Amino acid sequence: VAFTARQLDMTPKDHGSWKAKYINSPETPIFKKSQLLFNLDRAKDAISSAKRALMVEGQLDALRCWDVGLREAVAPQGTSVTEEQLGLVKRYTDRLDVLLDNDAAGAKAVLRVIPMALKTGLEIHVYGLPQGEDPDDFLRKKGASGLDELEASSGIYFAGKYLLGSGNPSPEQRAKVLNSLFEMLAKCSSEVVREGYFEEAVQATGAPAPAAKADFERFFRQNRSSR
Repeated sequence: VAFTARQLDMTPKDHGSWKAKYINSPETPIFKKSQLLFNLDRAKDAISSAKRALMVEGQLDALRCWDVGLREAVAPQGTSVTEEQLGLVKRYTDRLDVLLDNDAAGAKAVLRVIPMALKTGLEIHVYGLPQGEDPDDFLRKKGASGLDELEASSGIYFAGKYLLGSGNPSPEQRAKVLNSLFEMLAKCSSEVVREGYFEEAVQATGAPAPAAKADFERFFRQNRSSR
């Protein structure tokens, strides 16, 4: 439905696109970046077989995944992930695994995806890459089996750990992070799923379970009454 390219050394420096890292065709009635996932046309059978989709950041990451045998990989079109794209994933699987760059931008991208995934009804897991690694470098060195070496945590657990940061957080910091996790859980349509993820939120933040439960129930009472 469109073409895409990446800047290379041979890209003419007098071309108007020189400053852009990636170049896409202009959007058309059939090419809307927010509604398409790169490689989904080829990956959909593998997604159904693997019972998961593997989301990576860019098109070259998806090509690297394909090269090492991870045929279930898809990528957004150089923009933030959208609900429409997650809805496409939901057609083929209930599970979304995310493998993004191990940096602040990658973590923030995951935090944006988590509530949308929960709203879509996707079970989301996040792979933690070693510090300084990106998916392309890691898979070139380790291959598909390298993923088995990585810890894959639930989206809620990842969010809790990331938002809490390192060091010795105060009770106020734990409460603030828990509230952020509750806002994500508010997107769940299933109370069973919400309760299950609540346990992971408590584990991630280290908050006292009885007190966290009271805050959890209060949050959702207020959330319902404000609708």
